[in-house]
Amino acid sequence: MDSPKPCIIYPALGNPGWEEQFILSDVLRTTTAGTRNVIRYTTLDVNDWKQKPNVNDIIGRNIFVYSSNFWRYPHIRNFVKFIRPIIIFHLSDESGNKEAHQLLALHTPLLIRQYFYNHYKHFSNIHYIPLGYMSGMMESNYMDIPLKLPTERKYAWSFIGCPNKSDRPIMLQKMSEITPHVMGKMSSTDMRDLYRDTVFVPVGRGFSSLDCFRIYEASICGAIPIIVGDAKEIKATFSREVNPPCLFFSTWSEAVYECKYLLKDTQSLNKKSRAVSSWWTNQVNRIRSIVENTIDKHSGDKPEPGVLFPTRRIRLKPRSTFPVQSLTCI
Repeated sequence: MDSPKPCIIYPALGNPGWEEQFILSDVLRTTTAGTRNVIRYTTLDVNDWKQKPNVNDIIGRNIFVYSSNFWRYPHIRNFVKFIRPIIIFHLSDESGNKEAHQLLALHTPLLIRQYFYNHYKHFSNIHYIPLGYMSGMMESNYMDIPLKLPTERKYAWSFIGCPNKSDRPIMLQKMSEITPHVMGKMSSTDMRDLYRDTVFVPVGRGFSSLDCFRIYEASICGAIPIIVGDAKEIKATFSREVNPPCLFFSTWSEAVYECKYLLKDTQSLNKKSRAVSSWWTNQVNRIRSIVENTIDKHSGDKPEPGVLFPTRRIRLKPRSTFPVQSLTCI
């Protein structure tokens, strides 16, 4: 007899909401499988959870999702030690100042998280994933929708978001040399339609990191993300992304020069656009495979209270041996 599917312990609606469609629909496939129960939480107080009538069926048979923007590590650690998830999803941590959360890898077979930092400890059962996209932006069947080639698209580039953050003023000033383009704010679905009709999307730095949701929102739509930064920072930031087919530059002047050239090289442009959308699909499938393999391996485990999952051997990956992939800055 097959073991029951693990339930998903997920934050209440809107907390966090940005990655919800990516995590629940794309990765965990709750809308298509229809067999995983999603438990929404507003509290992680262990005493409150002990009062749940079915808590013994949840312990050791769950997938736990949280954001470190809303929960401190001691609170999360206590809850994890009680609920003993098969998989933990750690969302957020853009500033790279929450290394303690890495230690959750000692309490679960698989810790999946956003944002990679060289200065963190890295355990062998931690896997890094793209940030995702704004929840509600994409159709449920978006991977099956054909995309236009760049030569069929209306705009050379577009940028939707705050124009005054970080390096964005100089980015938009330089990119304005290329026309036609669109800048401004709009709904997530209008942005999706715009990106599907756009060749390039200049990303710009987020609050602190070069890793930004805009990279993945553009890639899904076949628009080519442009990222500008120091070569060392780029390599470190995206070393876990399995060679994202973005365009990397050291300055926005270089980015503009190269984009102008590529707009004339239609063969290379079409190839690059297909590569970014295929890369996203491959990333989603890779994460799904890791999740499903972990569930298949551990869904029958039922450790006693306070005992780690059996058959797990977790090792620390020294920083000096944690490989950095080769990402070429044009």
